[in-house]
Amino acid sequence: MCRLSDGPGSIISARQAFDTWLRQATTDVELLEDMSVVISELASNALDSAPTNEPDAEVRAEIEDRTLHLRVSNRLPAGIADIRHWDLDDPLRGGGRGLMIVRAYTDSLAVDSSGGAVHVRCTRRLEPAS
Repeated sequence: MCRLSDGPGSIISARQAFDTWLRQATTDVELLEDMSVVISELASNALDSAPTNEPDAEVRAEIEDRTLHLRVSNRLPAGIADIRHWDLDDPLRGGGRGLMIVRAYTDSLAVDSSGGAVHVRCTRRLEPAS
């Protein structure tokens, strides 16, 4: 788990830590590059949409059964309980276009914005062990 705050510097640090961690599980260069884009996009979105007085987000990653599970969460500003229902198939919707990038590089993507927070979960299958 990694906590993000303090703007772009923490996004770079989180991406570097994630890359180092993922390199211990795979040598698939394409997967490493793809997931670097994914973590950067999700971390940027999370910090951008977090409350301004409490810019804070959380990144969790784990590998189970040769599948990478990634979750990025952030709190919503006060007074907002649920920001929207995400229609990932509508390229003209306002906001969340970066999720189309995430979806292109992952096997599954889910967004939940209930309970005062946004949680983005995605998975990506790793190459078979050799």
